[in-house]
Amino acid sequence: MAGQTPTNITGGCLCGSVKYTVAGGFGFGVVCHCNSCRKFTGSSFGANSLVETKSLTVEDPEKKIKVYKAGTSNSGNSLERSFCGACGSSLFVISEKDPGRIAVTSGTMDDVQGVEGDGVELWKPKLEFFCIRKAKWLTTVGTAQKDTM
Repeated sequence: MAGQTPTNITGGCLCGSVKYTVAGGFGFGVVCHCNSCRKFTGSSFGANSLVETKSLTVEDPEKKIKVYKAGTSNSGNSLERSFCGACGSSLFVISEKDPGRIAVTSGTMDDVQGVEGDGVELWKPKLEFFCIRKAKWLTTVGTAQKDTM
C-alpha cells in the first residue's frame, strides 16, 4: 500500500463508542490555529480532513455523540462541534457556511492496512489557517498558509 491512498478511511473516538467511515479517502487536509480549534482539540492547533458530508457514515449505537454549538468563531462562522460524550474525543466540525462538507479530526483516524504507523502518516495538510494566531514555537508544515480563513 506504500504510496497509495486508501479508498475508505475508518476512525472513531478513544473509547470506541463512536466509529466512522469516510468513503473516498482523506479529503482536503487542513491545520487551523484559531482559538476555537485550539480549545476544541486541547492542543496548539486543530488538524482536520474536510470531506463531503455524504461520504461520512457514523456508527453511534449508544447515542454518545454530543454537539456543542460554538457560536461565532474567529472566521465569523457559526460552528457545530461534535465529540464523544463518554470519552471526550473531538470528532467532527460543521460550519454553517459550508453545509456540504464536514471536518473530521485527523487524530481519530484508525490504522491503515499496510502502512507503518497509523492513518495520520498518510494524511497531509494542504493548507494552514489563522497562522496569525500560530504559536511562535511551531514550525511550518510545508504547505500554503493564510493568516485568516
